[in-house]
Amino acid sequence: SSGDTAAATTAARNTFNFNKDEGNEGLTEIADTDVDVEFSDTLVPWAPASGTNFVRVSVDNFTLASFLISVVGIDEKPVAASATAGPAPAQCPTLFPLLACGDPDDPPNYGYETGDQVVLKTHAGGCPEPATDDNPDPCNGPGNFNVLDVGSGADAVRDAICGIGVHECVESGDIIDTEPGNMVGPVGSAINAMFQDYQGGLTAESCPNWDTNITEYGSGTAPFFDDYSNATPAPNQARVIAVPVGICTEDEGGKKIVELLGQKCFLVTRKAEKSGNTQYVYGEFLGDDDACLTDSHISPDPTATAGGPVIIVLYKDQVMDDG
Repeated sequence: SSGDTAAATTAARNTFNFNKDEGNEGLTEIADTDVDVEFSDTLVPWAPASGTNFVRVSVDNFTLASFLISVVGIDEKPVAASATAGPAPAQCPTLFPLLACGDPDDPPNYGYETGDQVVLKTHAGGCPEPATDDNPDPCNGPGNFNVLDVGSGADAVRDAICGIGVHECVESGDIIDTEPGNMVGPVGSAINAMFQDYQGGLTAESCPNWDTNITEYGSGTAPFFDDYSNATPAPNQARVIAVPVGICTEDEGGKKIVELLGQKCFLVTRKAEKSGNTQYVYGEFLGDDDACLTDSHISPDPTATAGGPVIIVLYKDQVMDDG
């Protein structure tokens, strides 16, 4: 991720030396400088020094002692080996950067019922006693608003809500961090852009996660998802989001570590509401409706050069013409 080719080259050679010391005596004569490490922005064609998307590690023309073929007078044989690795698309829903608090003892929905109205971003100020309809979730200590650390502060949070920037694949049991700070402006502008209400310099192009159904829901009787789905024009489901559900600890402030229980589908029912530094983001729990976890809600084309969630895999080595 840093693009530091010198550090990556050192790591590759250190790994080679570790394997050499683990009983592979035949490799002991290969020096660090014999291990060639190349980087390319593209796999095909392979273009050394054009970028850092892909890495190729190789050893050429190394002489190994022969065994069976020595009976025909061949005592040594030249060999070469190489491996190429790089990113491949990982299919997973976009990680939404706001956290819902769940009950680990009540799977699979972690204490939620279809139609529940959930505050996905807690308020600023003191904790209401008792909890209110507007803030039913556990209260946090100072500086913690259940915003997740998805990169570089408020800008990364805004981009994640907009559906752009760095995406992350997560699963049950993963540990994630919260990002301290209220971020009223970036969060509010990105949420409201879903309703085609552009603020804070955002546009339909810079924040493409906008919906064709911009009706707000909040008055009347829940659930609202049927009204949203059957509206005219039909929604493009941008407001149906995969929200991470984690184990929250009351009164814990600042940056905290949260264990993830899973991801569940919520409908963003209305624009972000704020009064001073107090801000609410509301979501309706959709129960067993897993629409946001299907292919139609997978992160934007995570190709090797366009960003998005990826895994690192070995590829056919184009230089060695592997089969």
